[in-house]
Amino acid sequence: MTHLKNCQIPEQLRPFVKAIYLMQAPGTWEPPPHSRVLPDGCVELFVNIGDTADSFEVNGRKINGSSFITSRMNCFMDISSPKQVHFITVWFYPGRSWPFFDVPMSFVANQTVCLSDIGKSQAEAAKEMEQRVEAALSDEEKVQAVQEFLIEKLSRNYRAEESFQSTLTLIEKSLAQVSVDSIARAVGLSHRQLLRKYDRCLGLGPKEYIKMKRFLTASKLMKVAKWSLTDVAYEAGYFDQAHFIHDAKQFSGMTPGELRQAKNVLF
Repeated sequence: MTHLKNCQIPEQLRPFVKAIYLMQAPGTWEPPPHSRVLPDGCVELFVNIGDTADSFEVNGRKINGSSFITSRMNCFMDISSPKQVHFITVWFYPGRSWPFFDVPMSFVANQTVCLSDIGKSQAEAAKEMEQRVEAALSDEEKVQAVQEFLIEKLSRNYRAEESFQSTLTLIEKSLAQVSVDSIARAVGLSHRQLLRKYDRCLGLGPKEYIKMKRFLTASKLMKVAKWSLTDVAYEAGYFDQAHFIHDAKQFSGMTPGELRQAKNVLF
């Protein structure tokens, strides 16, 4: 089985990073054929500190590269794991990954992209980080090299986006039961300004983000509550079962009933 070790998050990164893990599995384990990862609006950075020949496959495509990101906006991903796993993973909060990458987040939305393919400046910074990781003697020193890379990127690129962050808070507090127009008015932005900020900082439009968050709420309720699917849909804010079924097929590729019974689904 895969072992996850929680690593301490430096204070500078805590507003942006949800978790940092050391992910490791021995070559003797038998990974499942694939795991389906549901969209959650998050970006995750993977740094391979093992054999780079042992790569993940995402939606049937082998990912070649020492460091890459997955952007889970509004499409599910089927991930196949190699037998030998040794990665550092950095899990960003929704809408908080943009200072660390040199492109609008819409550029990488719903994709798995090697850092070397994002742009020249990103490729150069990633190469330097990978060299520092490779030179480090222990796993802890390798994690520190990744953390220092992120802190350097943050110091160069960050500028406050208070209005954008406020909209994410409004959506979270309302349990995704709010309109795009109402959140734009609440933060004093025009509809066009709001769309531009979501394009750059999140990579997904506000309407689609609200839909995804509502579905994610319903998915979690299905797993923890013994309610009927009708009650789950109502509690998550759906007007009817038909909309719930539509979103389930879009975001998971399954009906709600199939999703409730599915194994190896991660969210």
